Amino acid sequence: PTVLGRARRTSASRAPALGAAPSLQARAAVAVGDTVGLNVFNLSARTCARAIPVRARVVYTGARAVVYEDVANALAGSMDAELRRVGEEFDATMLPILERNFGNALAMDAKLDADGKIAMLFTKTVNDSMPNVLGFVTSCNFYAKRNTGFAASNEMELFYARAPGAGESAAAWRYNLRATTIHEMKHVVAYAEKIGRAGDGIPNYDDDWLEEGSARLSEELYARTFSGAAWRGNAGFASTVGCELALCDERPYAMAKHWTRMHLYYRSVDALSPLVGSNDINATFYSSAWSLLRWALDHYAGGDEAGFLRALTLEPTLYGVANLAARTGRPPAEMLAEWGQAMFLDDAPGFAPLRAQLGFPSWNARDLLRGLSAFSPGSYPGAFPLAVRQAPFGDFLSQDMLLRGWSTAYFELSGTMRAPQLLELRAPNGGPAPATMRMAIVRLE
Repeated sequence: PTVLGRARRTSASRAPALGAAPSLQARAAVAVGDTVGLNVFNLSARTCARAIPVRARVVYTGARAVVYEDVANALAGSMDAELRRVGEEFDATMLPILERNFGNALAMDAKLDADGKIAMLFTKTVNDSMPNVLGFVTSCNFYAKRNTGFAASNEMELFYARAPGAGESAAAWRYNLRATTIHEMKHVVAYAEKIGRAGDGIPNYDDDWLEEGSARLSEELYARTFSGAAWRGNAGFASTVGCELALCDERPYAMAKHWTRMHLYYRSVDALSPLVGSNDINATFYSSAWSLLRWALDHYAGGDEAGFLRALTLEPTLYGVANLAARTGRPPAEMLAEWGQAMFLDDAPGFAPLRAQLGFPSWNARDLLRGLSAFSPGSYPGAFPLAVRQAPFGDFLSQDMLLRGWSTAYFELSGTMRAPQLLELRAPNGGPAPATMRMAIVRLE
């Protein structure tokens, strides 16, 4: 997922004065079989002035979705049934989830093409120029061509996605793509709402980790429609991720991507951060940010999951951690401590926490991680892979930590306690630890 074309959130004097697109004349409605010209932005170019032109045929037009296929795709003309299914599922299942929980993807439609539709373009251009990308969106398409720097804008709500690759079946392509569709359309909602509300000002784009984590939440809500997993229902492996991986029915690859990345995150937890880190080569922050948001929803949304998510998405002034703290009413340091403890303690055998916040009511994390390891032990070694340093009561010293912002190191002290235990945080040079470091302790009996 990409956020190409964002205005930097700097002072108003330094930020570009973009201005939302003025109302345009409604574009003529397209019909199945029509071909049109569309522009595909290249992620590496980082510009809204130039793009790759393609010819695209309309394959589906529904209540709110229009599906286009690049006529140059290798399988062009033979994918109509699968592409129609993508459009139909978006109209029937995905868009209601987005509208109920996040906002209006068509909030700017009157100032764009005014056709009441959200477009999807499936094109080999994504495969050719962005081989590791399934799909993306860009804010470039939410501004008028006549705005300086936006000459390539399509002036429409648009999601780009890859076409089937060489040797890839239509069914396999659709299996991998479907959850990506709602993920990227959640970004469309954020762009439409935030650019529209900004008027001639600078849009209130949220921090990347929060935007990507909440997009992963849209995938989770979508996945519930197949698994039957309930909010705060402590879902396990077999009926969710296990079924996706075993292709037990027609559901897509959705929650599996969350938990495979969480497995990697657990293994290197003290070197990674849900707030994005330069060393996060596996992009685990997509899933750790989701985990943090899921934990917050489970404990602080009351009975209104959708209301919490809408408030998070539509927040007009706060960003990132401050935005989340405003929703939970808890200081960031306390949230980090309890979320971190929950990763270790959730469904721990024989342990019943006195604080509900020390668990994940919606997911049985240990069962999920154990199931992944059993499914593919070579890829996901360890039934519970959280990196925990073992230490005895009494004297011990750990000097091998490099903690990043919002990362956590775990120590489990065990044995026979013969005297009160002193725990002290120190910097590598022996001086006082940074003031931003905190210690949280749980006693297991």
